Amino acid sequence: MATSFHLFPHLPWEIRSRIWELTIEPRTVDVRISHEWEDVSNDVKAKYNHSRLGPLRSRSSTPVPAPLQACREARSHLSSVTKGRYRFYQKAFSHPPAAESRYIWVNFDVDVVDTGDTPFLYFASHFGTSSDGNPRGTESRGGVIPP
Repeated sequence: MATSFHLFPHLPWEIRSRIWELTIEPRTVDVRISHEWEDVSNDVKAKYNHSRLGPLRSRSSTPVPAPLQACREARSHLSSVTKGRYRFYQKAFSHPPAAESRYIWVNFDVDVVDTGDTPFLYFASHFGTSSDGNPRGTESRGGVIPP
C-alpha cells in the first residue's frame, strides 16, 4: 500500500486546507511556568527583574503538533489569523508575553492545558485580569486563587 500521495500539491487549495484541518487532534499540553534562576543579562534584569526572583520561563514536554511539522503550507494555514482571531494553533505562554523566545503551540479550541502545580497567578499576564484583580475567568466562580 502506498504511504504517500504525490498528487497532493495539485489538489485545489480548498481541499488541501480542509485536509490539514482534519489532521488536528486534541492534545494534553503540559505547561510549567517557573522562575529562571540562571544568570540573565543586565538588560533583562533591568527590564523585567523587579524583585529577587528570576524572570518567568515557560516549559513543556509536549511536542509541537504533527500537522505543524508536516510542511510550510500546513504550518502557515494552521497558525494563520483570520478576522483578528487565530484559526487553529497559536504561539502561547511566552515570557515575557509576546517575546519571540520560548513559546508553546496551543489550539485553545481542542487542547487541554495541564498546568500541574504551577501557581495559576503566573498565567495572569497571558489572560489579563478581571475587575477584581484576579486572572480573567475566575470572577464568575467567586473564588480567589490562593498564592
